[in-house]
Amino acid sequence: MKLKGQANIDLNNIKISNLDYNFNLTTPNIGLVTKKDKKKYQIGICLESSIGPILININLLTDKYNLPIDLEDLILKISADYKINKNLKLGLKYDKTMDDYNLQTLSGTINSKLNTDLLTLNLSTENIIYGSCLKNDGNVKLFGNKINPSIGLNNDTINLGYIYQTKEEIDDFGNKESNYDNKLSLDLDIKL
Repeated sequence: MKLKGQANIDLNNIKISNLDYNFNLTTPNIGLVTKKDKKKYQIGICLESSIGPILININLLTDKYNLPIDLEDLILKISADYKINKNLKLGLKYDKTMDDYNLQTLSGTINSKLNTDLLTLNLSTENIIYGSCLKNDGNVKLFGNKINPSIGLNNDTINLGYIYQTKEEIDDFGNKESNYDNKLSLDLDIKL
C-alpha cells in the first residue's frame, strides 16, 4: 500500500482555510483520491499501471458529495510518465471536466532530480500545450506553466518545495486575463 500526498499554502494569503491538498491511498493498481484546490473539493478513484518504463495514472473524480449519476459529474485526469533514467522522467498530462465549463488541458511535464549524500534536489515543470474552456458562451484558450523546485529528505519520502504557477486565458476577441500563484508545498511519499 502506498500513501502519496501534497499540501500547499498560498504565500500571498496565508490562512489555514487556504490550505490545498491532494492525497492518494493506493494498493498496487487501484486506490482512492481526495483533493482540495481553491476551496473546491474532489473525491474519486485512481488506477495506476506500468508498461515497461512508462507509468500510467487515470483518476476519475467528482466534486459532488455522492456517487456521480451523470457523465457531467465526472472529472477525468490521465497522466503518463516515461522514465528515461532514475533521475529524469518526461510525461504528458490530460485533464477534462464533463460539465458545461468543458475545461480541457494537455500538458507536457519534466521531472528531474539530483542526488547528494544528505538530500535530493528536485525540479518539476509543467507547460500547457493545449488548453480550452467555455466561458460566457465563448471559447477561451488557456496557456500557462508551473515550476516546482523542492528539496527531498529521507530518500525523497518528504519533499519541501515552492510552486510558481502562471495561467493566461485569451477569449475569441483577444481579451487576456492572467493570474499566478506562489505556494509553499510539502510532499509525502510513504510505502506502508
